[in-house]
Amino acid sequence: MHRVGEPFNQHAAGVDDLCIRFAHYAQFESGFAHQDTRSMVGETPFPSTKGSIGRFPIRRRGGDFFIYGPEFVHRAALGSRCTVRGPQPRGRNGIMVKTVGNLIEPLLVLDDPEKAQWHDTADVVVVGFGGAGACASLEARGMGADVLAIDRFGAGGATAYSGGVFYAGETRFQKAVGIEDSKHLEWLAAFGVPLGGDVFLEKTGYPPEGKFLYFSGNENVPEYKAIAKAAPRGHRTRGVGFSGYAYYDAISASAARDGVRRMDHTRAMRLVTDRAGVVIGVEALEITDEKQCVEHARQTKKVHPMRAFMAKTVDRAGARARELEERHGRRVLLRATKGVILSAGGFGYNEDLLKRHLPIYGNNWRALVRMGTLGCDGSGISLGMSAGGATAYMDSVFAGRILSPPAGLLKGILLNRKAERFCNEEIYLGYLGRSIGEQPEGTAYLILDETQYKTVLKQCFRMRGADFRWFALPTLANIFLGGTKKARSLQALAAQLNMPAEALIQNVNDYNGAQQSGASDPLSKKSRSPIVKPPFRALNMSIGNKYGSTMMFTLGGLKVDEDTGNVLRHDGTPIVGLYAAGRTAAGLCAIGYFSGVSLSDGVFSGRRAGRDAATRNLQSSVVRNSSSAVPTLATGAGRNQ
Repeated sequence: MHRVGEPFNQHAAGVDDLCIRFAHYAQFESGFAHQDTRSMVGETPFPSTKGSIGRFPIRRRGGDFFIYGPEFVHRAALGSRCTVRGPQPRGRNGIMVKTVGNLIEPLLVLDDPEKAQWHDTADVVVVGFGGAGACASLEARGMGADVLAIDRFGAGGATAYSGGVFYAGETRFQKAVGIEDSKHLEWLAAFGVPLGGDVFLEKTGYPPEGKFLYFSGNENVPEYKAIAKAAPRGHRTRGVGFSGYAYYDAISASAARDGVRRMDHTRAMRLVTDRAGVVIGVEALEITDEKQCVEHARQTKKVHPMRAFMAKTVDRAGARARELEERHGRRVLLRATKGVILSAGGFGYNEDLLKRHLPIYGNNWRALVRMGTLGCDGSGISLGMSAGGATAYMDSVFAGRILSPPAGLLKGILLNRKAERFCNEEIYLGYLGRSIGEQPEGTAYLILDETQYKTVLKQCFRMRGADFRWFALPTLANIFLGGTKKARSLQALAAQLNMPAEALIQNVNDYNGAQQSGASDPLSKKSRSPIVKPPFRALNMSIGNKYGSTMMFTLGGLKVDEDTGNVLRHDGTPIVGLYAAGRTAAGLCAIGYFSGVSLSDGVFSGRRAGRDAATRNLQSSVVRNSSSAVPTLATGAGRNQ
């Protein structure tokens, strides 16, 4: 039998009798899959024609064989055939380098875990060390567990690039500025996360410099305010610009001080289970050469999740990162005696998953500002699915469109392809973007008259520093490059937009008429001015407009037990030893998002999973730790940060 870590050599086994074992049903929803035969273990003959599996070639590099194809489907019964389907994208030197999709392999099922050559062991292994992973690690470590956290890049994931906002109530930071509300962030503050500061009470997508408490959702929108008490609950981490880095730096440093062990530049390839289906570890690909680690880190730094026009950079950087991993990575088996926690982000960088679950965004992914990193490719979700995990809310998305600042844009009205007004333009930016995505073809235009348009320009050019960079520049780019339409009459404007003129004129008249009569806006908007002075303009707010800067990240993920964070199967039973947190799990914000909930959910779900994993007894004779048989990083094996 071929062993893990050994090259699959033609002298050891011929192409016609490859041996592969498939133990669980899973559909790997990736853009492609690259199965390195060095990792194949098992005894079941795989029928194939010479030099290929069906119509898919086996490529040789040196003495190693590689099977190419975009999806692997394996069925429940041992000995069943593996089906490899789809086209065969290939990069240089025969390496699969298509950047969309993820690279997850079928489960490794061990008959006798005690005989496996484990590279390292820990009570809890955390896959993905962003916000949720760091919180899971801190909580598990606080419960006395030995924690090993692996991360593909080691740069903090999407958290480090985020706005650093937490949604919370009844905090001392609110009380310090006179805000009375009803929960707290003391756990984070104890780990050195810098919070607290001046409050900002105006409508904004993100508070200006020097302001760290604000209305981050729909609190001040009348229809929401009538249901729940309005209070500024968005707590921005203290820092300059988007301050997620300050949050991540604090919890990462605390994890290091508390003894959480790290393996960066390490990509999880597949889960390891025993014969009973208990998850007992991870097989990963680790880059150990420092020079290659530096080059690997450069790739993720090239992809800034808050910048537009990154599609080509994503392609190149993703291809280079995978090439480095395949060329310089070594296979390692990492044992978890209590549990594995998946916290590897969402699937915003997986084109195929986006097209399957969120077609409007998948078909326009090159026009999006994808708020994540190269690691947000659905790998964590696919790892859970490979063990039989179910998913939920995969069609849920944060799609952000900022209309304020500049506040002048709020005076216009949004119309869809049918010239219908479909939302209050003042609603939270995530609800606004999602509402646009729900319109036919994801198309919408903001109608302004000349007075409103000039006001917007003046407001843009009055901004300075970070406000100009983050808000004014994207607005100006969209106005001048995004396909803005201009006409002397509303009827002519409708013709340019291919909208029904009667409906467009009627909606503008209704909007103006309500203001003239003193009536409230039909959609409860407060910021209004009449649309009367020509020329009229229509700003392109469509999802497919690359100058529109639609921000996006996914909210669906693995189903988890709400009390423990255990990943659940389709029948609702837990997968013993497997947890999910952050955007890898379907969490608190899966059905409704506003700024601060994702980081807050990362704290909650990470702590929940870490606590349960650290205190769980797997009750499996094959999972018990054997220190004499398991080398640890402390002995000098591998990189330990």
